[in-house]
Amino acid sequence: MPKIHPVTKVLIIKRLKTRSTADVADTFNVSQRQVQRIKKRFEETGDIFDKPRSGRPRKTTAREDRLLARKSKASPFSTAAELHETWSPEVPVSTRTVCRILSQNGLHG
Repeated sequence: MPKIHPVTKVLIIKRLKTRSTADVADTFNVSQRQVQRIKKRFEETGDIFDKPRSGRPRKTTAREDRLLARKSKASPFSTAAELHETWSPEVPVSTRTVCRILSQNGLHG
């Protein structure tokens, strides 16, 4: 199920005041079940936004990830351990985390 943009959700709620669920679903090219879920959440919480997800907070920011990828591209034959040593004083992460960040950016360390 693809995510529906929050602006679209607001429009769906507005349209539901005057139209049926099936009409709104056809208008926005989504399933009736999605429209029903949006309506139910709005009625229960008064809000259309997704709740925050659980999970461990990230150790690095997107900017730090880009910096690491840039360092890896600058020296393509360096290993993840070597990148970790040069990068680690700035950001306290493990070598495995460095390797994971590189693979997310399509690089191998």
